[in-house]
Amino acid sequence: MDAYLDRLERKEKGLIARAELLEGRVGGKEEDEEGDGAAESDDEADATRRIGGQRGEKDPREEKLRQLKQKKERLEYAVERLSLQAQQRQKQLRKSMAAQ
Repeated sequence: MDAYLDRLERKEKGLIARAELLEGRVGGKEEDEEGDGAAESDDEADATRRIGGQRGEKDPREEKLRQLKQKKERLEYAVERLSLQAQQRQKQLRKSMAAQ
């Protein structure tokens, strides 16, 4: 049972770290978009407008940002679920140890 709890803890920490990493990536993209725009050359800006601007399609960066935000939400939910699951298992383990 201890090995199982250790594995759950490692998984939880990994998911938390991954969520923080994704949050940093999403935050970095938002800062780039809010900046002075120097990060994107005129040619890249023209190409982006041609790709998505003609038929009302979304900017690929906006789509990627939306996907990352959804992924972050899923990871946060998974972390929360795993932590609740670990707490429940610990409670069950304590009950079974007390019953002996």
